[in-house]
Order: sequence, then C-alpha cells, then structure tokens
Amino acid sequence: MITPIPFQEIIEKLNIPAYKYFETIGSTNTTALSWLEEGAADGSIVFANHQQAGKGRKQRHWVTNPGSAIALSIIMKPTQQEKEYLQFFSAVAALALVQVLQEKYQITAQIKWPNDVLIQQRKCAGILLEAAWHGQELAGIVVGIGVNLFPASVPPAYLVQFPATCVQNHTHSSISQFDFLGELITAFSNYRTNFNFDNFHNQWENLLAFRGERVYIIENDESHISGTLLGVEFNGDLRVLTNDAKILTFSAADIQLRPTNDVWEK
Repeated sequence: MITPIPFQEIIEKLNIPAYKYFETIGSTNTTALSWLEEGAADGSIVFANHQQAGKGRKQRHWVTNPGSAIALSIIMKPTQQEKEYLQFFSAVAALALVQVLQEKYQITAQIKWPNDVLIQQRKCAGILLEAAWHGQELAGIVVGIGVNLFPASVPPAYLVQFPATCVQNHTHSSISQFDFLGELITAFSNYRTNFNFDNFHNQWENLLAFRGERVYIIENDESHISGTLLGVEFNGDLRVLTNDAKILTFSAADIQLRPTNDVWEK
C-alpha cells in the first residue's frame, strides 16, 4: 500500500508516534481497538480514505466515500487524571472540530448532544468513543471522528436520521483533506493537553445546539418527551424542562434528540 506523501508530511510535522493508513477499510475504530489491545502507543492514529462500515451510536453504520471526508481514530492511553473524565472526550473532540471550523474556515458550528457537530442545524460530523479492556483494567480508548468535507460525503436523505451537510458547502476557502486532518489532530491534542473541566463544560454548554429551544426526546426509539433544552449536567447528562415544568435529565444511552421544528420528525 502506498501512503500519500501529503499524509506522511502531516504525520511527520505533528510527531505522531505511529499510524496506520488505509485506502479502504471496514472501520477505523475496529482496527484501532485491535491495535490498542496489541499495545499501540498513546497518540497513534488510524486513517482511511474510504471507510465501508463506519461505526456510530446504537450500532449504526455509514460509508465514507473515497477522498470525501475524514475517517479518523485516535488512540488514547489516558493518564490518571484523564480517567476521571473519560466519558467527556467525545465532546472534547467535538470542541476541537468546532474550533477548526471557526478559526480556519470561518464556519460557525454547534455541538448536538451527545456526539455530533452541526453546521446550520445539519450534521457534518459524528464522534464515537470506544474503550478496550484487559480484564478489569482499562487498556485505553479510541476516539473515532468522521467529518463530511466534500459533497460526495453527504449521504442521500433517505439514508439518514438527521439532515446532513459537508464543510465545503459552507466556506469559500479551499479544503485539503490532509491539511484538515492535521488541523483537527492539533486542536484535539491541544484540548487534551490543556484540559480544565470547568472551562470545558462552559464551552460545551455555550456551543450546545438547540439550547433554550424546544426539543423532543425519543426514548428507546418509542416514547416522546417534549420540552426546552436547558443545558448539560456536570456528569454529561442532558437537562430538559418538560412541558409540565419538570426538570428531567437524560443519559446518552437512553435517547435521541430532535428539535421540534425538525422536518425529519416521524
């Protein structure tokens, strides 16, 4: 397999300890988890130009068309301090992506709880956190990040549960797949190095999509609860004021979040 020179240049510039590049792969997260169990170094990455079975929440899958997107998995071997905040690293990755979009491409983006990034209320990225264990001991985590860069990455409407878009549709700046990769890895590494929970939580809430707006919650793909999205609890749960003036919290495993004006409402 020939690794593209621009990709190699980004790897060298960022001092990535190890990488696996694939022209075509099933899932970067699956490969990264196996590599982690084999002893991959902290900060190693898996990147695919074409991903055939990307992984999302609730066992959802998607395809990354060749050259159209970022399909990246970052291997982390958390420090003792980081282990206290493991569940938040999907939001950390989302913040890193929002920063890149704003600073490099002048695009305003928001974080749709718990793990998506939206541009103009359309999904441009998804993040999936997975852990590897050796018995009761945590071997590490994999932060999987998928970003739609170009129009070819946007799936047909009938295949998605939420409206989708791509970065190129919202900027006049030229986009390089590998430059964007480098910018994203750099931003994530900086957030990780300088992590402060209070600052992180404030940024997350400030960038929370649909905050202060009416939303509905789909629990277990069945029952609906409507209310106003208030924010995120310190444990990462979503906080909602219901129509009957009750404040309820929801964990990511329980629900899907939709705005009440969602044209995709079923």
